[in-house]
Amino acid sequence: MRILFVAALLLWMPNAFAQNILNKVKAKAQEKLENIGSKKKVESDTVSIDEEEPAEAKPKKDTSVAPNELVAYRKFGFVRGSNIIYQYAFEEVELGDYPKSWMTDAGGEVTTLSAYPGKWLRSTEQANNFVDFIKEYPMNFTLEFDVISDAKDGGDYNSIDIHLVSTIGEKDFNKTISQEEVSGFKIELNLTGHYANYYNYWRFNDSTNSTFINISAPGLFNLNTEELQSKVVHVSLVRQNSRLTMYVNTNRVFDIRNAFASNTKINNLNFLTYSKLYGKESGLYFSNIILAETASDTRKDLFVDGKYVTNSILFETNSDKIQPASLSSIGVVAEYLKANPTVKLKVVGHTDNVGQDAANLDLSARRAKSVVKELVEYHKIDASRLTSEGKGESQPIGNNETLEGRAKNRRVEFIKQ
Repeated sequence: MRILFVAALLLWMPNAFAQNILNKVKAKAQEKLENIGSKKKVESDTVSIDEEEPAEAKPKKDTSVAPNELVAYRKFGFVRGSNIIYQYAFEEVELGDYPKSWMTDAGGEVTTLSAYPGKWLRSTEQANNFVDFIKEYPMNFTLEFDVISDAKDGGDYNSIDIHLVSTIGEKDFNKTISQEEVSGFKIELNLTGHYANYYNYWRFNDSTNSTFINISAPGLFNLNTEELQSKVVHVSLVRQNSRLTMYVNTNRVFDIRNAFASNTKINNLNFLTYSKLYGKESGLYFSNIILAETASDTRKDLFVDGKYVTNSILFETNSDKIQPASLSSIGVVAEYLKANPTVKLKVVGHTDNVGQDAANLDLSARRAKSVVKELVEYHKIDASRLTSEGKGESQPIGNNETLEGRAKNRRVEFIKQ
């Protein structure tokens, strides 16, 4: 009715004055249309952490590490083992499925997250997730994984227990769950209560554990609340014979000198997850598991036959950007160069066979240059002592048909010149 009235009014008004009012009416209508469109766009761009982001949504959240965090990782006390035994991020698992190579009593589903790259296993309310096919863990190893606790409701509860177990005879997973007739320990990482705890259940009828002196579990280790909520939390464990050290991000949580029974043979890993969720879009997610063997004294025996080969320096997928947790591994090489000022090195990058040959060759060369850049710019190594080269996929040392083989092939070599 108002529009008809305005139109009739304009018929007898002077042309200039009428045109002015008409322009204002059009502008007001256009403004309303834009507001409606803007509102709809804001609603469509709001994507939960546990949903796949639509193709036309806004650019993904910047997940780059802040400069002060990079400094912390460069000074990180943790150094990943140089020989990766197992590296897994659910790459081959279809979304919605559970990994075929794992065992579980409750399941879960692999999903993607809008804010973070890669694939993640979303936990059910309570689930045992067994990695049971590694016959024997080395006496010295590192174990890492990433976990996200996304709590949307005050009643949400997320926790993950890491069990490292020595089974007896046949593997009875029910006994492993109930901690009967098996030797091992668990680390409880409570992401809602913000604490970690160590608890052991070594069995003395296991001959490998006969010399172990039992210790009572220490008190709870309080964690930084800000690090745990809706962020990627990087957990790192180090075994050095009987000693166990744990880091959450770059902070050392505990260091237990006799956490492992003497000569214990670990052959079973279990991620036991608890996830009580009241928030509709809440979730507990974990991924990026890395198990690596560690030399007894990496810094002392770094070079054998004039070469140091390591899988411990990892990069972002299809990128020459070094993962923050790998920066401390480059620091080991820097320490060696500073202690041996006459040594010159060639840094050689290698890839697996996924992708095109030319692209892999280029990627390996850029990655080698990134390592050189880190040594020169942060560790102040003279650039004249370093050269770099990429070999792409041309020199595999592992079977490219397997996940483990491809992990071995993605490596960096430091060669004395």
